[in-house]
Amino acid sequence: MILRAIKAKDAGLGACVAAVLFAVTFFAERNEWQHVEAVERVAFERTADSIARGVVARLDGRLDGLAALHEALRDGTVSEGAGFEVAAALIQGKAAPYLAINLIDRDRRIAQVWPAEPNRAALGRTVGQSPAIVALLDEARMTRRPKATGIVDLFQGGQGLVVYYPIHRDGEFRGYLNAVFRVADLDEDIVALAPASLAVRLFDGAAADAAADPLRHIHVSDIPVLNRHFRLEVSHARGVRGSADYFVALVLPFALSLIAGGTASLLLARSRLGRAEEALLANLTRSLPLALITVDARGRILRFNPAAERIFGVPAHAALSREIHDFVPVDRRDAHRGLTAGFMESDLDNLVMGDWRSVEAQRADGARFPVSVLLTKTLIEGQRVATAIVTDMTEEQRKQIALVRLADDREAQAHRALSASQAKTMFLASMSHELRTPLNAIIGFSEMIDQEILGRMEPKKYAEYIKDILSSARGLLALINDILDYSKIEAGAHRPNMEAIALEAAVEQAVRTARGIAHEKNIQLVFQAGGAPTAVMGDARAIRQVLLNVFSNAIKFSPAGSTVTVAAAAPDAEGRAAIVVEDRGEGIPPTFLANLGQPFHQARGDSAVAGEGTGLGLAISIGLMRSMGGDLKIDSEVGRGTRVILAFDRAGTMIDPA
Repeated sequence: MILRAIKAKDAGLGACVAAVLFAVTFFAERNEWQHVEAVERVAFERTADSIARGVVARLDGRLDGLAALHEALRDGTVSEGAGFEVAAALIQGKAAPYLAINLIDRDRRIAQVWPAEPNRAALGRTVGQSPAIVALLDEARMTRRPKATGIVDLFQGGQGLVVYYPIHRDGEFRGYLNAVFRVADLDEDIVALAPASLAVRLFDGAAADAAADPLRHIHVSDIPVLNRHFRLEVSHARGVRGSADYFVALVLPFALSLIAGGTASLLLARSRLGRAEEALLANLTRSLPLALITVDARGRILRFNPAAERIFGVPAHAALSREIHDFVPVDRRDAHRGLTAGFMESDLDNLVMGDWRSVEAQRADGARFPVSVLLTKTLIEGQRVATAIVTDMTEEQRKQIALVRLADDREAQAHRALSASQAKTMFLASMSHELRTPLNAIIGFSEMIDQEILGRMEPKKYAEYIKDILSSARGLLALINDILDYSKIEAGAHRPNMEAIALEAAVEQAVRTARGIAHEKNIQLVFQAGGAPTAVMGDARAIRQVLLNVFSNAIKFSPAGSTVTVAAAAPDAEGRAAIVVEDRGEGIPPTFLANLGQPFHQARGDSAVAGEGTGLGLAISIGLMRSMGGDLKIDSEVGRGTRVILAFDRAGTMIDPA
């Protein structure tokens, strides 16, 4: 009975001990999980919030660069061309990466891109292929405020975010400054701020429901970009373990052993995971091209990665006994100590140490060099530590200096080209008198001899010679006049005397003059006037010169017995009055048509016909039409003839042709 009582007592005691042990284990485990979940949640929220602030800071930095470039374009400090390229390159270096920085003209065409590659294909393309984008551009132009799109398809491929800054200068709308951020690039930028254990994405849409996925921590932040708001989602896998698991274990007679085994397995798993994460972090620290330097609250170096050894020229074992201030130039160390202490005591989790152009570090040999520095801060075992991520900007500085020199060289070349053009214009102007004066004398005396005003010529062979002299002199004078006219147009020295002109009357007068040439070639020149008289703005002498040049070309390249038609046409797409000159000649091959309007380039390859002119008439005509605000277009088809369309701006009042 005693034995039985002892056994029963022992068994009861053992059961009590087992029950107590199980209860202690259960409640201890449950409390540990709840604590871990709470700590993870707080740490996760803090990290997610820090990532969001970092993303906002980076986007703000890029927008600040664009705002500065926009202001320079508005006040004329930066101009199109090389000036824009240099300015775009500078802000690329400061706030990179932009996928593209573009200038868009007032017609929404891309006029200039930076960088040229891989964006060259976008030149000339029209932005705003959807009503929504067109409305956005109109709103930016009307309100004079920059606007951002949502996530859109890009010319360069993929999707991205596009911003437009309207450019108004001297009260006039000039177009837009445009920048493109590819979503993939932004994702890489964001991931650079986030630990590898977190999943981060930027999207345009409604916020995710944080309670929808019980197996993940989810934090959604609002990211403002100009007039739009985007969402930044940060998520992290979390462990979920309910009390029911433990209560089920009570039913089993070996619950205590299973709990102990499970707890041991969990601890081992946690230990392995911790070692794996530590090894991964150490590997990343060793392989990163950026210098990572971790310091304590007093600035003493705790970690110095291989990139830091390479950049500063100091081995890690020697750096660990020094302060971070030793790698700052002597004249800046006091300011650096104050900045570091202030950052350690502040509520900021990260800080960018100013513009890299004004931030310098010092190598072991005393050499100073520009750096970009990002400071981050955290708590380790209750102690504040900071990590400086240092980028050597020496190569970036060299590139920017090279870009500035290139811009200076281009400006010098442009100045030399302008000086050469001015010298050419002055030379031609001075030669005008020197060449025309003797030619006029040659022509005048040749005409007197040809007309035998002072007596008969003997022998008669001299009559043939004098005709050749007279013809050659007149041809040379016409060539000189053409060259001088083209030089004035090219130099911008031609100033048309703009007035209201009765177009039909001017055309009819030019037709009467050209009919003599047409008659010699047995060609009929027909003028088909329109209805009511049309008044256009132009220079009467320039209009006559253009009409005679176009009529002469049409007659010259028309076969004998054909007809050249001159007709008033319907207004063009811009409402301008139009005159169409059409011949039935052989037409102009496409290879020649592409180069028409270039000086000394003739419309046909037939030297027997083309040799009759200088090749300047069409170039002069195009220049004169443009100087009057008009246009000259050519449409030709081999074997079917050529059409020349002359478009003139209409005058505000009608002119009586009488």
